[in-house]
Amino acid sequence: MGVLALALVVLEGYVALTSSRNQGTAFALPWLPALVILGVVAAASIPARGGRGALGAALILIGLVTVVSKSGWVEPLAKLRTTSVPGLGSVIVTDGSGIIHREVLGAGYGIEPVTQPLPSFHREWLPLARDVIGWSLRRAESRGEPLELMLGPDDLIFSNVRLILAAQLYFHRFQPVGYLKPFPDGDTVASYRRQLLEPPAHNAFVSFAPRPYAKVTRRKAETAARSLGFSPVKSFTMPDGRTLWIWFR
Repeated sequence: MGVLALALVVLEGYVALTSSRNQGTAFALPWLPALVILGVVAAASIPARGGRGALGAALILIGLVTVVSKSGWVEPLAKLRTTSVPGLGSVIVTDGSGIIHREVLGAGYGIEPVTQPLPSFHREWLPLARDVIGWSLRRAESRGEPLELMLGPDDLIFSNVRLILAAQLYFHRFQPVGYLKPFPDGDTVASYRRQLLEPPAHNAFVSFAPRPYAKVTRRKAETAARSLGFSPVKSFTMPDGRTLWIWFR
């Protein structure tokens, strides 16, 4: 009965993780111990001693291949390989990329080869977030008002999450940062005006040239901001060469 309960825990955890868009290495940790116990019980239940030994050796080999693949030491094993499994579809066999690689690739930047470090300019995203949030905080404080910052064009690398993280890491404070959404009312000036005015009304706005995948049109976002009295007051150069502007009203 205990083994069945463990199996149900693992199954529920797998269903929950595969149905969620959230990603992170810690999501699977709570049910990994149960998965290990189930694996040991399954191996111990094999009647033939030789079978148990072969299964143990196979698990050790798979573990070693996985570690070497993720380490990025051996390029052939770090290469993304998939195979088709009936009932499961495409299944990854080897993949040396990590979460950061998939994030950078999804944002439209190259990551090849996986066995080499990412281009050095990617180290500058967090320092840029620090500079933007720091300057904005000082500007708001000099005006005697709290900072209510809104991020304009959507970007998978320079996001509101990185600005919030920079505020916590460098300024030891939680600083909420909003972001314009092209839904549910669409990519329109009227929608962006309304979002900028939603309580608490925003007094700072960040804009930059969007990446090709962006759904928020920069021109519409800036038109909405300008119509509410915002104007660009400070610029920063982004790591990939784009120019970022901080607007205040």
